Amino acid sequence: MNCILKMHKLLTTSCLIIALVSCASTTTIRVTDESDSIDRDVKIYMDGSYKGKGEVIYSDTKVVGSTTRVTLKKKGCRNNTRSLSRSEQLQVGALIGGIFFLVPFLWIMGYNPMHSYEFQCDE
Repeated sequence: MNCILKMHKLLTTSCLIIALVSCASTTTIRVTDESDSIDRDVKIYMDGSYKGKGEVIYSDTKVVGSTTRVTLKKKGCRNNTRSLSRSEQLQVGALIGGIFFLVPFLWIMGYNPMHSYEFQCDE
């Protein structure tokens, strides 16, 4: 009986850890120029918050279907706005956690690992 209780605790703890870790989704945002090189002069903003220049790693715990506004800014150029949707790729950890706890199904979809944008300066 004691062995069954230990096994149950281990399974519950493992599922909870998987569910919590799988809530986050991460993607790399890369901005390139016409020659397909990273454009280090382009500033990247996610939902209005500055994240870096040229290439950044972005992670969040928004629920499935949420959108994030990506704004690309370069001095002397018009801003370029795109959006990411948290519905691009299945999150296996959230799927497994959702089978046991239901709540992780809110994070069952995530971002693709890479988003590459070519920045064109429209003055």
